[in-house]
Amino acid sequence: MTRLDKDSIGSLIVFAFCVWAWTFLAGMPAEAALFPRMILALAGVLSVIWGVSAQVRRVSRARRGVVEEPRKLISNPANIGIFFACAVVYATLIDLVGYFTASGLFVIATSLLLGYRRPLVVIGTAAGFVLFIYLVFVVIFERPLPPEFFQIQ
Repeated sequence: MTRLDKDSIGSLIVFAFCVWAWTFLAGMPAEAALFPRMILALAGVLSVIWGVSAQVRRVSRARRGVVEEPRKLISNPANIGIFFACAVVYATLIDLVGYFTASGLFVIATSLLLGYRRPLVVIGTAAGFVLFIYLVFVVIFERPLPPEFFQIQ
C-alpha cells in the first residue's frame, strides 16, 4: 500500500475544494462568477502541479532507497488556531475600519503572529495584496467594497 504524504493530501484537498466551489458557482450569473472561476481554475491547476511534483519526489526518493519517517499532516496546530483567530478579527474589523485597512492589518498581524520576522517583506506583501484587491475589484470590476473608517459620513 502506498502512503500519501502531506503534500499529496494537501493537493487533493485543494483540488476537491476547487471542484466543489466550481459547481457551487453554477447558479450565479456568468459575470459575477467570472473572477471566482478564474481563481478556482488557477488554484486547481496549481494543486495538480503540487500533487504531481509530490508524487515525482516520492518516487525519486524511493528509487534512491531513501526511507523517510512519516510526518504529521499538521506540524503546528497552534498556527491554525492563530490563523483562524486572525480571520475572525479580520471579518469583524472590515465593518469597523474598512476593507483595505482591515486587509492590510490582517496580512501584517497574521504574518507576525505566525513567526515571520522580516518587516519590509511583511509590509510589502500587505501593500501588494491591498493594491491587487483595489485594482481587481475597484478598478477592473468597478465593485464597491466596505468604505474606510475615514470615508464614513
